[in-house]
Amino acid sequence: MYIIGVVPIHTKGSTPLKCGEIKKGGLDIAETIRFAVKEAKSKPEANIGIVIIDSCNDPQIIQEKILTLHRFGVYVKDRYIPIGDKILGYIGGWSSDVSKAVADIISRLEYPQISYASTAPILSDRSIYPYFLRTPIPDGKQAETILKIVERLQGNFIQIVHSEGAYGEGGRDLLLDYIRNGKFDMCVSQTISFKTDTNGTDVLSKLRKFSKAHIVVLFLGSFDVVQLFKTFNMIDRNEFLFISSEGWGTRFDVELYRKLNGCITVTSQLNVNEKLKDHFASLKPDRSNINQWIRPYMEKEFDCYFEWSYDKRSRKKCKENVSLNVFTTDFRLDAWSPFVERGVIALLSSAETTLREKCDGNTTELCDAYKASPEYVSSENKLKILQITHGTHL
Repeated sequence: MYIIGVVPIHTKGSTPLKCGEIKKGGLDIAETIRFAVKEAKSKPEANIGIVIIDSCNDPQIIQEKILTLHRFGVYVKDRYIPIGDKILGYIGGWSSDVSKAVADIISRLEYPQISYASTAPILSDRSIYPYFLRTPIPDGKQAETILKIVERLQGNFIQIVHSEGAYGEGGRDLLLDYIRNGKFDMCVSQTISFKTDTNGTDVLSKLRKFSKAHIVVLFLGSFDVVQLFKTFNMIDRNEFLFISSEGWGTRFDVELYRKLNGCITVTSQLNVNEKLKDHFASLKPDRSNINQWIRPYMEKEFDCYFEWSYDKRSRKKCKENVSLNVFTTDFRLDAWSPFVERGVIALLSSAETTLREKCDGNTTELCDAYKASPEYVSSENKLKILQITHGTHL
């Protein structure tokens, strides 16, 4: 039986249907899925395989790959091996646009899906996505918390910068609805949409047109936040106060931009399993490793190259003992990794319960009754997720 993981190992490419560079955090998610399946005590008494699909954070690319998977199977040694009738469910994706693209297909195919990072409100509509679940808190709570912070700071005049797409536009709409409904007494001078090819200096120029709206609320995806960091670091100190959703969250690369000190971010947080840290420390970038992305990921993380690597753009050679050890290096696990682990545990726990009840106690293969019961798996999952992630806070 298989779990399908949808992970942005690479970023979105600069041309259609092409992947970009290795994405920071992508390998963290892929390896957490592998770790969680191996460690989950509640998994069925069967062999659980993993298929990781690189989404490249592109809705069109992931849909193409999912359709290929279900039409033909997994390509191994010059042939396709069908696995459609052996899939327990999907874990992913990261961005809300990708999760929505996945849900658009697998809701029709009737597979359960658990996202580890997508918080857009549209995905909560069970009439459209009946088998979609997630481990992080949806954006409604985030939006309300952000406006409470603005209120606490006695802010009554704000600007909103948001990503184009389900996440950013959904967050913007939530903020505006709270204000229009009178729950918060404040005015919005303007909303600014940001997409991949938007010039960051143009955003800054628009913000300066309403300089008295000192507080700027950001509902930007993590990919867009990175693009705007440098631009935002051009502002005069205290020119604007940014209050951001979890797209900025606990990103560590913001430490490079000193003029952003004092900004406020909201994020969900879960504790990291210590065994997961040990798992990453044990990963080696040799040719025999099961994960083909470890070498390029480590080269990017530590700005070095391995002797056997074709890509030697870096000027320094990687140390022989270099590792993804959170205790001895500057490597830090992506903040979404604990949410990934909880999602896998929830799916496997729910699958085991469903197999026992629908397949006469047999947990070694998917019977027809299991395949015909995605709503039952999803219902069980919902309960498990609530139990596992209890204590998540903003």
